[in-house]
Amino acid sequence: MSETPTQAKLTLLERSIAHISPNWAFNRACSRIELEALRNYEAASRKERLSEWVVNAHSPDGVTRGSKVILRNRTRDLYRNNSWYWRATQILTHNVIGIGLGVKLKTKEKTNNRRDKVKENYLAWFQSKDCHFEGTKTGNQLQRLIYRTKLISGQTLIRKRIVNRQLKLQILEPDFLDESKDMIKTEQGGYISQGIEYNAKGQITHYWLHDHHPNDFVIGQKYESQRVRAQDIISFYNEERPGQGRGVPAGTQIILRLRELDVFLDAELKKNQIASLLVGFRKKTGGARPPSAVNNGSSKPIRLYPGTVEELSSDEEMAWSQPPQHHMFPEYVRTILMEIAAAFGITYEQLSGDLKRTNFSSGRMGWIESSRFMRTEQDDFINGVLNPIFNWWLEIESLRTGLRTNGLKVSWALPHREMIDPTKEIKAFREAAEGQILSRTHIWTSLGLDPDEVLEEIKEIQDKMDKLGILPPSSMTGKAVQDEEQDDDEEEDDEDAKEDE
Repeated sequence: MSETPTQAKLTLLERSIAHISPNWAFNRACSRIELEALRNYEAASRKERLSEWVVNAHSPDGVTRGSKVILRNRTRDLYRNNSWYWRATQILTHNVIGIGLGVKLKTKEKTNNRRDKVKENYLAWFQSKDCHFEGTKTGNQLQRLIYRTKLISGQTLIRKRIVNRQLKLQILEPDFLDESKDMIKTEQGGYISQGIEYNAKGQITHYWLHDHHPNDFVIGQKYESQRVRAQDIISFYNEERPGQGRGVPAGTQIILRLRELDVFLDAELKKNQIASLLVGFRKKTGGARPPSAVNNGSSKPIRLYPGTVEELSSDEEMAWSQPPQHHMFPEYVRTILMEIAAAFGITYEQLSGDLKRTNFSSGRMGWIESSRFMRTEQDDFINGVLNPIFNWWLEIESLRTGLRTNGLKVSWALPHREMIDPTKEIKAFREAAEGQILSRTHIWTSLGLDPDEVLEEIKEIQDKMDKLGILPPSSMTGKAVQDEEQDDDEEEDDEDAKEDE
């Protein structure tokens, strides 16, 4: 009879004791198996070099409960005062949002009249300040505000407001969530965690929101929260763990490094200021002289000016201060900036503007990788913000105007990103379209263009050219090639005639 894997691990002593106390032998064997598993993962060991690495097990909300406010305040301070954090958030906002993501609608109908009408009404609302609850920003400006708030504060709240039968968007910071409503069990069997109310199944049902920002102190104003339905709130944040209800700011991994970089740069600046102050020490080499009350022992002060030649006596010599030099300063700063760029998902060149070590290949590889990151951010923004807002508007628009909105399929045109090598890339797009690898719609969309608008512009230009009798560029090119071939044929005929003569 062959031994089982567990029996094979038992020592002779353990097998002997197993006959008397099986439970003791079993527990001992399990402990030995767990010990072997720990040895297989060095990172799980408790050796001396890892003894100071203390970690705790927390739930997704448990991690954010005690740290999100401090993180939020520190990132806001960095955004105000640290140029690198400010630039990183601006780069992400400009690349992910840019001038705004445009709406595209499709229907299965043969005519596009209804689709065009819905799109026209939506753009009339979204591209005006009517979409903003405060009435100060257009929809594209709100897109940038929503995304930037998520980066800096970790979370953006968008509240649906109805004013005169029209949708208004109110943008709120996460501070509006009443965090005093925390770890409370509700009568319906649910619970409230950090201002968010869940039912017994763990689904979000309500948000507890302040009417005013809790850090705006006004005499006589009550800072109470009210219960708002979850379907009237869009909570936009990065959910890094399942069940996480609150977000953390972007770049939390390098907050400490950014602070240390600020301190280092200030110290380096102060050191260079001191180094620029050339100090000379005049030493007496002869016998001692009585000190002067005015010059503390120096009978004649030395004042240096550009081009000065100072004559010293035979018993005097000069010694100069030698401030310390930091020869690794550029590489140190470069290393820190690379870490900051990595934490934000952008390239070092984007963050620093330093292109000295960049060639075409490395620039293209960095561009491709950052583009992938931007697209994932855009996908989160589309599904987390734009689609819910459009559904809100569509519902209210159908009730307000009676316009039939069923059967509409919405998508979004991404902002245009400049080409690295337009000549080569346009040629590649043309060949891909001719080889039916990519459709023109896909190419236009990837360039941040609306295919419908492009076609309308092309048709409008062609109609004007036909009216004026101007041949389109393709026809002119074909005619030029035909004329060139005809000239070549005439030259060959002339040469043949000369040979016959």
